[in-house]
Amino acid sequence: DAVEDSHPLYVGRPNVVGDRAGNFAVQNADLLLSLGCRLNVRQISYNFSEFAREAFKIIVDIDSSELKKPTVKPDLAIHGDVADFLDKLLAELGGKALPPNSQWLNWCLERRRKYPAVTQAHRSKSSPVNPYVFVEALGHCLRPEEIVVCGDGSACVCTFQALKIGKGMRLYTNSGCASMGYDLPAAIGACAASGGRVVCLAGDGSIQMNLQELQTIAHHRLPVKIFWLNNSGYHSIRQTQHNFFGQQLAGCDPDSGVSFPDAERIALAYGLSFSRASDHDELPGAIRLALEAVGPALCEVVLDPEQAFEPRVSSRKLDNGSIVSAPLEDLYPFLDRKEFLGNMLIKPVQ
Repeated sequence: DAVEDSHPLYVGRPNVVGDRAGNFAVQNADLLLSLGCRLNVRQISYNFSEFAREAFKIIVDIDSSELKKPTVKPDLAIHGDVADFLDKLLAELGGKALPPNSQWLNWCLERRRKYPAVTQAHRSKSSPVNPYVFVEALGHCLRPEEIVVCGDGSACVCTFQALKIGKGMRLYTNSGCASMGYDLPAAIGACAASGGRVVCLAGDGSIQMNLQELQTIAHHRLPVKIFWLNNSGYHSIRQTQHNFFGQQLAGCDPDSGVSFPDAERIALAYGLSFSRASDHDELPGAIRLALEAVGPALCEVVLDPEQAFEPRVSSRKLDNGSIVSAPLEDLYPFLDRKEFLGNMLIKPVQ
């Protein structure tokens, strides 16, 4: 959320479940400047040796341990505060503007235009709701300065891929820490700290881990707008099991031993305003009902459990049982090889 989508230099969000434009930009770069970003494996991919492989990497971090990790080797490591670094960098420039590299910027922006997060394929089936279409619809209803808190799974992955960030918007998640149940407590904290409305996205699995916090929200009449993403199970786990074990699922949906309560009855029990969207046509009305309700509200969004996270870095299991991942630029669903090579300025990985 440091850079809004409308910024003329904004290109994308590199990640193993990021977007194609951001990943193509990082992977084709000849210089990478990282400012206070720990570059964990979800951002650089599990095939970390291929991350920004042709770039000269300048990494600035206040934590010296982050500069010594085995995953990313800086060509120039700077141990210090990013604020101090930027002050000194600007002082070195002496007020002179750098010449614009319009060719590179235009190349990057063309990838952003060519590969949007929400596609016509996502919109082709109106029911159940496609999670990417929901995030797009939610974004249309948010204020530029909105505070958005995400749980894990679809709540953070699809939101971080598809939500258009406005200037001043804040977007929080604990992605990478892997603990479900973050959503409600974090939303309560954000609401208490800001004194204003907070939008909370929570999966049907994650929200169960701290469901009792709905009473905290209800008791204090906190203006927390909860979007309960119902995809009938632990969707991240379901996708991993599909990827490595085919149709053999265990402990991730009602058919394999895990089920969740009815969202409307939960809302009624806690005295929360309730709305539901089961198809794309119902999204605008259901979202607005939740956002415009006085006090807390819960909106159930019935998601398509067949919609996988995409694009994403794909891993495969070799005959010896080891798992290998594609490089960050080669996302699944895989592009036609001719199209893929047309997006590569550096030598592709064989």
